[in-house]
Amino acid sequence: MTTDPHFSVEAGSCWARRVPGFARFDRDFRVTAVHVKDGVTYVETERLDTGGRSRGLLVDVLAHATPIEPPCAAER
Repeated sequence: MTTDPHFSVEAGSCWARRVPGFARFDRDFRVTAVHVKDGVTYVETERLDTGGRSRGLLVDVLAHATPIEPPCAAER
């Protein structure tokens, strides 16, 4: 799996994930780091509501996600 060129993500950007039919998976998050290893892009994130951190493949983390215009909800 390689980086999808349609995803433009950088550390500090904020996203809203909304999974149709599965509201329990909805969350707003900030990307805290972006790493590329062997052509695969990984991101580290922080939830805006709880501060919980996670990491995963870029394409998985950003599935069903749309950018949030700055400032992020937690910065307001």
